[in-house]
Amino acid sequence: MKKQLFKVLLAFSITVFSISISFTQIAPAIQWQKSFGGSNSDVGNSIRQTTDGGYIMSGWTSSNDADVSGNHGGYFDGWVVKLNNFGNIAWQKSLGGTGYDLARVIQQTADGGYIIAGESDSNDGDVSGNHGGFDYWVIKLDNAGNITWQKCLGGSGSDVPIAIQQTVDGGFIVAGYSSSNDGDVSGNHSYYSNDYWVVKLYASGNIEWQKCLGGTSDEYATCIQQTADGGYIIAGSSNSNDADVSGNHGNGDSWIVKLNSNGTIAWQKCLGGSAVDGLSAIQQTVDGGYIAAGFSSSNNGDVSGNHGDADFWVVKLNSSGNITWQKCLGGSSYDAASSVQQLTDGGFIVGGYSFSNDGDASGNHGSFDYWVVKLNGSGIIVWQKSLGGTDSETAGSIQHTTDGGYIVTGESYSNDGDVTGNHGNGDCWVVKLVAGAVVPLRLLSFTGILENNATKLNWQTTDEINTNHFIVERSANAISFSAIGKVNAQTSSSITHSYHYADNAALPGTNFYRLKMEDNGGRFTYSDEILINHNNANEIIIAPNPVAGYTSISFTLLQKQKTRISIYNIAGKLEKILANAELPAGTHELKWDAKDENGNRVSAGIYFLQLDTGNKSETIKLAVFN
Repeated sequence: MKKQLFKVLLAFSITVFSISISFTQIAPAIQWQKSFGGSNSDVGNSIRQTTDGGYIMSGWTSSNDADVSGNHGGYFDGWVVKLNNFGNIAWQKSLGGTGYDLARVIQQTADGGYIIAGESDSNDGDVSGNHGGFDYWVIKLDNAGNITWQKCLGGSGSDVPIAIQQTVDGGFIVAGYSSSNDGDVSGNHSYYSNDYWVVKLYASGNIEWQKCLGGTSDEYATCIQQTADGGYIIAGSSNSNDADVSGNHGNGDSWIVKLNSNGTIAWQKCLGGSAVDGLSAIQQTVDGGYIAAGFSSSNNGDVSGNHGDADFWVVKLNSSGNITWQKCLGGSSYDAASSVQQLTDGGFIVGGYSFSNDGDASGNHGSFDYWVVKLNGSGIIVWQKSLGGTDSETAGSIQHTTDGGYIVTGESYSNDGDVTGNHGNGDCWVVKLVAGAVVPLRLLSFTGILENNATKLNWQTTDEINTNHFIVERSANAISFSAIGKVNAQTSSSITHSYHYADNAALPGTNFYRLKMEDNGGRFTYSDEILINHNNANEIIIAPNPVAGYTSISFTLLQKQKTRISIYNIAGKLEKILANAELPAGTHELKWDAKDENGNRVSAGIYFLQLDTGNKSETIKLAVFN
């Protein structure tokens, strides 16, 4: 179960900086967005476009009001929602019993119905045949959402499916992980540890064959796809380096297994470095190779270019499983990809969630955002987009739609920024993006300086094509922007042009600025934001917050004075003194690695940073998670 993260405001730790944009396309705009759920927790985990142009979504819910009806009790029911092409609910179904039931993944089937895989520990209501603990729960629905059949697959341990696909013979292939070695499960490599568990089903839902894949430690399969040769490609993570697994780099590796049509291993690859790595999605590409996406905290072995903490890790493989190229995408905070799809132009769309607002990521609204990245065929970023509000959003699934746009679903706790209509607690949040448009110019730089209590903004462009004007927008929180001025453009030119704007009525304190760049046809795109602080005396800027690895603490003194910066836990105990000296006037930056005075990592939780300067004291709450 996902937990709501603390509400925090991410701020940049420098006052003035410049950017350079060289992408040839802009990120698509939001066509529509919908929050679905009730007063309790509701999660979207999988979404697919349907043959009628609408969408089918699966996840789980503990609500029984607002958009949700028919909950069976217990903690969660599996939740299936059919949407029309405008994002309105056509029908919804709560599926389960009095236990804990999830609908992790859904796909439309050839007969117009749907196949769902999730886990259940119920043995009543819609669920029968449970073997003990969590079982794979596979449900076949007709096109109206009525159950045609359901199957509990597993043993006396915990069996959790993450992926399902209809196969060319009309049956189904299911993958996840299992700690069982009885009931339907045989061949597990270690008691109480998890193996990949792959199950081939007939069209009736009865087992055709099953395989446990792994070693004596834990393996977790997260995705499976039938390949053009009739076999299967599976990806996830492995902590083993024995039995079926070889080549582990240390800690958890991404583990890819190619099976033939009867489940025999054709080849396997451990990919990663010395830190923790895992894959969430894999797909065969048109060249016969594979594209895989997940996360990596490594920066050695197979992994290079890590920006700090975990990054999106996107890996292109040839047909033998050898790496063609790999990319770390993200910033200094936590970023993890949940899905990837090859597009008709040969590029790739990658979706997941990100806490970063630097490096490759911009536009973060606070806490985790949905993060969508378009790559070309070589793995170069074409555009990226952060979607969300000031609370937490985590995307579970993205798909390219027939109109050239994208559909994304996951979970949201926000009700601001891009998100409206939240019913309380976490909602299932669905976002439809329109197709991207061509940028009418290239923005080379956008900078700002504070001069005589005014903000002087400067920007340079080139390759303007029918560019009409620039709207200068300002915000106090980097979420709600207002237009404050307009500057006409050069219309069409291939040479570099410089533009200027002065904001003589800046807000007290923090000011964020961005440019809305519009062409003669009404198309527009936004620049990244820049920050100018008009009252920065003693103000503390902490980024990132929450703290996963380390955080930067920036503050400005107007005069030389004795300064003490201390970290206290929620009980008021002093954990660390970061500074205790007479400091000169100016801006100072410190780093805290979430360790106490003895060099030990502090526990996850709430802490307080206190800045004392003479007769003034300021305290800021920050969160630490491991």
